[in-house]
Amino acid sequence: YKESAAHQYSSSANTGPTDPLALERAARLYRSAASVCEASCTWSGQLPPRSSTAGPNSSYSTKIFLGGVPWDISEQTLVQAFAEFGEVRVEWPGRDYTSPPRGYLYLVFQEEGDVTDLLAKCCQDYNTRDSYYYKISSRRMRAKEVQIIPWVLTDSNYVRCPSPRLD
Repeated sequence: YKESAAHQYSSSANTGPTDPLALERAARLYRSAASVCEASCTWSGQLPPRSSTAGPNSSYSTKIFLGGVPWDISEQTLVQAFAEFGEVRVEWPGRDYTSPPRGYLYLVFQEEGDVTDLLAKCCQDYNTRDSYYYKISSRRMRAKEVQIIPWVLTDSNYVRCPSPRLD
């Protein structure tokens, strides 16, 4: 499947850029190949327990998850909504301007303190661990609660020589 995507792109590249979307189509085919091809390696075993929950003394990544985002909100509106916490960049996976956006994205702040300031202004759901909620508005929805999930750095597991074996 990957070969057909690469071939499709290379054949269009050899004949010249007749179709400006050929590269995008080839990239989309290549990205979706993993969902239709069998995995050559699999991992089985138990995941290590999370070392901590988000809390006042946690150390956070500057990248956070935002879920339940209104479909009609713009990137500019998001940046404005979170500007009070610091400079922020929006990463919207799968967003192309020809289709409606998915309801989740990532915000990347400059400093860890920006994330801590945001979490301090959020409502927290203590039943579902590490879930915070913050209200934003779009053209059609006023005061919509979006879910914020911070990444606690102590939950990162970097292992130089991994012991779990691939089957």
